[in-house]
Amino acid sequence: ELTIRADDGGFPVLSGSARIVVNVTDVNDNAPRFIGTPYADQVPEDVSLGGLVFPLSATDRDSSTNAQLHFSIIGGNVDNSFVVNSSTGEILAARTLDRENRDEYKLQVEVRDGGSPAPRAP
Repeated sequence: ELTIRADDGGFPVLSGSARIVVNVTDVNDNAPRFIGTPYADQVPEDVSLGGLVFPLSATDRDSSTNAQLHFSIIGGNVDNSFVVNSSTGEILAARTLDRENRDEYKLQVEVRDGGSPAPRAP
């Protein structure tokens, strides 16, 4: 809070004052960051469709819309075997997994924030 005073320079000096409140708003100056990378985990081949494979975690130092995170799979999703909950970052099984056919997946996931422009963390 600031107080500003103005004097007219006359005689007698007349003045007025006003209190001003300055609110500093966030700009989208921080990119989101994954927590705990690189990720590696195991999942049984009998995981149910829609079952949780891995929970991703990310953070953004901005606030409000600039800190709202949106996750997406951008690579390595062979046969579209997985989906990601765009809001929570949970990787879910989208297909039946068969270890005898494929025993490893290397997904590339991106997180963007809701600001403009939207910095991202691959």
